[in-house]
Amino acid sequence: MAKCADLTEDVRGDHDAAEALYARAIEADPKHANNLGNYAKFTFKMGSAEQGARLLSLAEAHCEGPDELRTELAFYRYAHIRGASIADLRRYIDKEQRTPGWPLVENVRRAIADGHPQPEMLKDLADVLSHGVNASTLNRHAAWRDASG
Repeated sequence: MAKCADLTEDVRGDHDAAEALYARAIEADPKHANNLGNYAKFTFKMGSAEQGARLLSLAEAHCEGPDELRTELAFYRYAHIRGASIADLRRYIDKEQRTPGWPLVENVRRAIADGHPQPEMLKDLADVLSHGVNASTLNRHAAWRDASG
């Protein structure tokens, strides 16, 4: 159902139907980390920060792998939770973990609209994770250089 929700939102732009499908997927398996993460991604980009944070915490609590999913969740935490450390995300990126082709641009837009303190670094992080840009481009950001990996 979560895959259908992704497609419903991404292809048709039907946010209400997508949300209903995400909710059904979570109802069917409330501990499915990937579905929880996808629903968190959706709620964050739709502007529901409180619900997104709750879903993200659940996804992290139930995530038993793979590192690709952990990397995605760390990105959402850094993008949407004010004051969140970039250290976990840095650790994954330093280990060459990526989320190739995953649609992060809407979450970047929302995080920037919500006042993320490092908008340019956020854009660069999304490019490194999703588009294969070399991680060394992140070194232009003091916050990245200062993060312990």
